[in-house]
Amino acid sequence: MAKAVFYIKDHVHDVGYRVYIVGKILESPLEGTAVNTQDGRVKVMLRGEKEHILQFYEELKKEKPELVENPTTSKLEFSELLEVPDAMRSSQHLMLGQFSKGVGFLAKMNQNLTGVNQNLAGVNQNLTGMDKKLDLVVNRLDELPKKIAEAIKS
Repeated sequence: MAKAVFYIKDHVHDVGYRVYIVGKILESPLEGTAVNTQDGRVKVMLRGEKEHILQFYEELKKEKPELVENPTTSKLEFSELLEVPDAMRSSQHLMLGQFSKGVGFLAKMNQNLTGVNQNLAGVNQNLTGMDKKLDLVVNRLDELPKKIAEAIKS
């Protein structure tokens, strides 16, 4: 069994790249995972037959998730000393992380909707005030022909 690592960079965070890679790993005969690094890259760690690792690496250089523009893939490095995390535990960790992001996103969206709702209430009040003013204008316009007729008679 061989072990290898490589990195992918250039706008690869928050676009579903790790999920994409972990999904591809789970579909392959390989074990491994993908993790975000502090410097904005995705680190891919693999364990399996060397030919499968090479094939996986070449496929990832050609394929990418929809939201990723032009990723750059580093050189593939083989090392028997590399610790490759368990794919299942890693994918569960990734899923929980994505779930946590989703909960945060929904909470923020709820706050935004509350603000929008408050703004709409203010707009509704303004529209009600405008309706009253419009009614006054319409009533005065309705009275105008009568006033003109009275003015002509006198």
